[in-house]
Amino acid sequence: MTDDARSERGPVNADVVGMWVTADGHIRQELLPDGRYDEARGDRRSAYTGRYTVTGNHLDYVDDTGFTATGDIRDGVLHHEHLVLYREDRARKPPRAGAATSFPAPAHTEAGVVRAPFRTTAAGGRQSHETD
Repeated sequence: MTDDARSERGPVNADVVGMWVTADGHIRQELLPDGRYDEARGDRRSAYTGRYTVTGNHLDYVDDTGFTATGDIRDGVLHHEHLVLYREDRARKPPRAGAATSFPAPAHTEAGVVRAPFRTTAAGGRQSHETD
């Protein structure tokens, strides 16, 4: 798509524009208002660049080499192929070495029952209710 065609169509959905990062901050994907994206991986800046289009909550990506990928935004979280990305200001970053770790406070119901902040998954692991 040419820049002229893109400008005739209008700007990309403003709800997706901005920096999206994985919880550990290793992958940073910036969705630009002109329909371009720039993805960094670790210390590798611009590891992947290309264009994207938005239809509703669905994103279609085509990188500059022609590789294609898709993504969907569900509950404010970008699910991009096997990655889960959060808006930069909402990303859950791992604690700094030596920093105190905080966990979500338990939720109380009207009956006074405490709901634990984690649930056990089918595989026996723990998952935060916040990631549901």
